[in-house]
Amino acid sequence: MIKVIIADDEALEREVYKLIIKRSFPELVVVAEAETGRQAIELFDIHNPDIILMDVKMPGINGIDAIEEIRKRSNRSKIIVISAYNFFDYAKEALKHGIEDYLLK
Repeated sequence: MIKVIIADDEALEREVYKLIIKRSFPELVVVAEAETGRQAIELFDIHNPDIILMDVKMPGINGIDAIEEIRKRSNRSKIIVISAYNFFDYAKEALKHGIEDYLLK
């Protein structure tokens, strides 16, 4: 079982990601969902996921800051940023923290 956390403040986006994962990647299991960067960090500590799908813009701690905090704890999880923001600065900052990819919604 490959554990996945989805971190996005939009409930509809999380539902779409879960549907795509369920249909296309049956070996992946969504173990938790986060609406904020703080929740993503807390859920990371609880579930120790293999993959994290992370939005950039979320209330409170944003995705980039959450990634930085998660990387302080472990480099084991693969992190994929999925964002509606096509700003090079976001991608550059995320890449500094060792993400696997930066995808546009």
